[in-house]
Amino acid sequence: MNKIFYLVKKEFKQIFRTREMIAIIFGIPLVQLLVLGYTITNEVKNISVLIADQDDSYISREVVRAFNNTDRFEIIGFETDREKLEDAVQRWDAQMLLIIPPQFGRGMERGEKPDIQIIMDGLDGNSAGIALGYAQGILMDFSQTYFSDPNEATVLRRFHLIPGGIMQLSKVEYIS
Repeated sequence: MNKIFYLVKKEFKQIFRTREMIAIIFGIPLVQLLVLGYTITNEVKNISVLIADQDDSYISREVVRAFNNTDRFEIIGFETDREKLEDAVQRWDAQMLLIIPPQFGRGMERGEKPDIQIIMDGLDGNSAGIALGYAQGILMDFSQTYFSDPNEATVLRRFHLIPGGIMQLSKVEYIS
């Protein structure tokens, strides 16, 4: 044990003998910590969203308004053609598709289980997961407005590999 103690003592003397060594050992990691601590973030903003509102009811427009009233999402347009929606994701014009099906508003008014489909571009899996969490939060807030029990909304996730790209497919189902 004495040999190890003397070896450690000798190494510390060697390190603290020169100022350059102290700067290398303590200064550079400290600078990296300060610089990288302010540059790296898990916050995702301005996610480009293409919306397919096939219902065009008051309730579906409220869903769109909820996504529009946040700095997390940027609505880049509206489209109803399924092929054009998929092409927008394949061309990287849209990172997320929000698909509101026909009769969504009527189903909400009747207390049925209308679905909202969210399709995420999974090329950057971390950003896609964070963006999906933001979208789920918005939809959960929306469900609290229309349902007496805020836990009535459930999320079903499915992951699909699409030739030419990876997409994350999620379906949000409102259960009464």
